[in-house]
Amino acid sequence: MANSRLSTGIPGLDDHLGGGLLPGTLTCVVGSTGIGKTQFGLQFAQAGDGQEGRPGIIFDMTARGDSQSHGEYTERMFGRKLEQIKSEKYVETAGFFDADRVHGDYLQVFDYKGRRVTRRDM
Repeated sequence: MANSRLSTGIPGLDDHLGGGLLPGTLTCVVGSTGIGKTQFGLQFAQAGDGQEGRPGIIFDMTARGDSQSHGEYTERMFGRKLEQIKSEKYVETAGFFDADRVHGDYLQVFDYKGRRVTRRDM
């Protein structure tokens, strides 16, 4: 039977999770600043390249506006540059997972600096 879980890209974590993350479920990664959430997300996105033929997309849900150094980390960890998706453009969800769909690598969901994100912003 094939493994239906998605590898996190971190073998020890995959072992603890019974093989990785379950497709179709929501996984929230929460922790203090500097704990490694960004690196984990990048590692998981990159693992998609080996498992599904292309890397995943990073959705940054913070309102800090400094992009968490995703591009710098990705270049250092994997030797590739991220293509940012313009945040003023709504993401078209129809056909989002089609094999020939090109949409970029990284989306800063809340592109606001220095102010609180409100319900209206969502």
